Formats: sequence, C-alpha cells, structure tokens
Amino acid sequence: MVEFAPGAPPPDYTSLDLDRVRAIAHGQACRLTGRRRLDEDGLDLRSELVVAALERWPRFEPERGRPLAFIAIAMSNAGTSILRSQNAAKRGGGTTTVSVGEFPREQVCSPLSGRRRDELAQADLELDVADAIECLPPVLAATCREFLDAATDGRRRPSLGSVASALREHFESRGLKEYVS
Repeated sequence: MVEFAPGAPPPDYTSLDLDRVRAIAHGQACRLTGRRRLDEDGLDLRSELVVAALERWPRFEPERGRPLAFIAIAMSNAGTSILRSQNAAKRGGGTTTVSVGEFPREQVCSPLSGRRRDELAQADLELDVADAIECLPPVLAATCREFLDAATDGRRRPSLGSVASALREHFESRGLKEYVS
C-alpha cells in the first residue's frame, strides 16, 4: 500500500495513462522472466511492477524527461530488485555479498591470472639475481652485468670462458640454476 506524508497533497495520477502503464509492465515482466506468455508468477510480477510504478510516480519531474520513459525505467529497476530478492529467497534468504575472510583460503580463487603469476615469478627471480650479483667480487659482478646488458640489448654475448663458468657455479650455489640454464 502506498502511504503519503501527513499533510502532503496526494499525487496527481490524472496525467498517467494506466493502459499504457499496464502494457509497459507486461513488456517488462516478459523481458525479465524471459517468456512471451506470463504464468502466475509472471502475472504477479506484472502487478508488482504496476504498483512500483505508481509508488514512484510522485517523484516524476516533467522537465527531466517523458512520463512513459520514467515509468519504464522505474519498472525495470523495480523488476530487477524483485527478481534478485526472489532468487535470494530461493538460496535460503542469506546475503549474497560474502566477506573473503569467511572462506578457507583454498576455496578462494587466486586473484592473479596465470600470466600475472609468471610476471611476479620473473620479478622475484630478477631480485634474487640482483642479490647474487651484489655478493660477487667486483670483476665478476661487472662481467655479469655485461652479460645482462648484452641479453637485454640483443647483442651477442662475448665468449668469456672461465669467467662464465665461475658465474655459473656461483648462481648454482645460490639455488638459481634455472636462471643459468
């Protein structure tokens, strides 16, 4: 039932074409239910849409738009809310917004895509390599930086023989064999 504030004049429904309102409600109910012919639930939805439109009619401002467009949007919004509440009731009536903390960690999906995880793994590896380079003697560190620069610049790496073997052994000893291979 529609209630009005005490002392406020009742809204003026004379400019509202109720046949058009019913037709819009029928179309909205068909669209929301996905059926051309409405069953009992669809007819109930259509009635609720008409009531929702009449409840919202006092908020209509003619300078902001056409009356039937206002009614159609009001019905669409109301219909969506009605269907959401009905579907929530079918699920047990609980809230559909759930805190991440309510689930065990194993059941929560990883927010990172596979590509993003690979990028993070690569960044971790680069940090480990940078730490390993800092521990090298200055000559080996300079050679290692030359290798890195040559790899990123697309230049051919110079053949440095024994220095390259010493670098390989150093990285393998720090658990970075995958970087060397």
